[in-house]
Amino acid sequence: MLSSTTYQSQWKRSTLLVILIAIILAPCREAYPQVTNDELSKESPAHAEEVRTELSPMGLVLGLRAGAAFPTEKVLKNTGNGTSIGPLVNGEVLYALREWVRIGMMLEWHQHSINLWGPKLGTLGVFSILPTVEFPPDRSTRERLGWESFVNYDLGLKSLIPYVSLGLGANVHSFSNSKEVTDRAGSFSTTFALRVATGIDIALNSKWSLNTELAWNSDSGTYKFNGQEADFNASTLNLLVGIRTQF
Repeated sequence: MLSSTTYQSQWKRSTLLVILIAIILAPCREAYPQVTNDELSKESPAHAEEVRTELSPMGLVLGLRAGAAFPTEKVLKNTGNGTSIGPLVNGEVLYALREWVRIGMMLEWHQHSINLWGPKLGTLGVFSILPTVEFPPDRSTRERLGWESFVNYDLGLKSLIPYVSLGLGANVHSFSNSKEVTDRAGSFSTTFALRVATGIDIALNSKWSLNTELAWNSDSGTYKFNGQEADFNASTLNLLVGIRTQF
């Protein structure tokens, strides 16, 4: 058994240790003051609304968008063709490494009718595979630029996050010839894809947001036309609208 002297010595050391810990933690307690139940009940509705409408800056982002692809010039060079505005579908999977950077993969498809001096030559489909990096400004940057005040007070929204993105990959083409003409276009080469975009996420809650984006995709190469090779340019300006969800 411990003697009374030893017991008293250990008790004194324990008491001194507790006092020392209290002294160390005192500044932390002052820096983060306790919130009473009354204060919490008063602040919680507004705080809860802010939490519900603020997108999480980290984690997995899934997006599904649709829209229209506008050709920036004639697809077939040195011919009198016209190219239609085409439907577009876009899907993406991104992961936020930091609040200000996301990386992932984007898949995009659009389709155009090509007319050759009036008659329809055929239909060109473009499937783009694009490793993508996206840069939204973090909250501190948005506050420093006055964006948060503009969104909250001028627009009356809780969260509106702009971003820019860059994608580098490949454009894969498919072409179906029309029965209206005897001229036949053959295979279109797979081309290098450069996609630059800017967009905005409009938060619906902490998980879901509406998304709109304006993008340009570079797509130029060669194709075979009646056995001869010629140049084409299927670059487009894309307008997309859809939804995103975050985990």
